[in-house]
Amino acid sequence: MIEVGERLLERVSDILSRGRAVRRSLKGNIPLGLMDSYQDLQHQLDGLIHPGFLLSTPADRLADLPRYLTAMERRVERLTRDPSRDQAGLAAVLPHQRRLDEALERHARKGIRDPALTEVRWLLEEYRVSLFAQELGTRERVSEKRLARAWEAVR
Repeated sequence: MIEVGERLLERVSDILSRGRAVRRSLKGNIPLGLMDSYQDLQHQLDGLIHPGFLLSTPADRLADLPRYLTAMERRVERLTRDPSRDQAGLAAVLPHQRRLDEALERHARKGIRDPALTEVRWLLEEYRVSLFAQELGTRERVSEKRLARAWEAVR
């Protein structure tokens, strides 16, 4: 039991440390042309690390958080070097993120718990990794088509 607790403590410490690093990188003078990318990163970070995230994040996905945060760090590093590449990725992600935000809000209002929507939420995180930090690899195959199929299952 102690060994499991120690591993969890290490994982949570790593997650919080990476989260702080990403938050720091999103502060300061932001070039106007990159504002949308920085806002997207902030929104993503707030969705991953928030009060209660340890309770609301499924255990198997908690193990993926360091990879998502590393992908965010790499995205920030590459933003100024190749903003057009980031903008192309952002254009692919934003429609799904907006649709997800609306669906989550609608489901919360109606008290709906839809596992299909949860699947879309995590598939979108994998899609971000594939677009912005492909070298990290994804947990599962992900594409625009797979996201569209996942959306079909959402109530």
